[in-house]
Amino acid sequence: MYKITSILFLISFAFISCNNEVSTRDKSASNIEQDYASNNESKNNTRTLITKKGDSIYLEISTPVGMSLNNITIKTPNFENTKPISLIDTDPVNKIKLYDLDNDGFEELFIFTTAAGSGSYGTIYAYSTNKGLYLSEIKTDILDQKIRGYTGHDNFSFEGEKLIRAYPLNYRKNDKSISIIKYQLNNGRLTII
Repeated sequence: MYKITSILFLISFAFISCNNEVSTRDKSASNIEQDYASNNESKNNTRTLITKKGDSIYLEISTPVGMSLNNITIKTPNFENTKPISLIDTDPVNKIKLYDLDNDGFEELFIFTTAAGSGSYGTIYAYSTNKGLYLSEIKTDILDQKIRGYTGHDNFSFEGEKLIRAYPLNYRKNDKSISIIKYQLNNGRLTII
């Protein structure tokens, strides 16, 4: 009887620990999305990112048409070429990240957006900082939205030299199965591996 009680206690403890870890992770992801949602209510906001080299990148995000579309202006005042980049009528921004995906000592700029509505399809906008000289677009392999089980609701993260795109296989059926697509930066292009 003592062994059964001990085993049940250990299983319960492990279950509670796992649940706490998941809820903490979910909470931090919600905070990121919440941050953008609350700032978008003001119609305009500016994000400042600082590269490892110390250069500033400013992202001005506005919602002139409504909450379902953003205009993004990227400014690089410390770069050799300071010409701004404009993205018009993008889906709402949910994450911005500087990350050195190709491990060359200079970060790339990643902007992740999520479509408003039931699909919540994710889009990746990526730019090379070209050693702090200028920004250039990184082309991304297009995800065929007809792939088996793709329903949007993407979650993006980084793992070493890979960009990870995870999404639920059957979001509407509350299936907990996750599909993962990995991207790698090869010759200035994000390719699915």
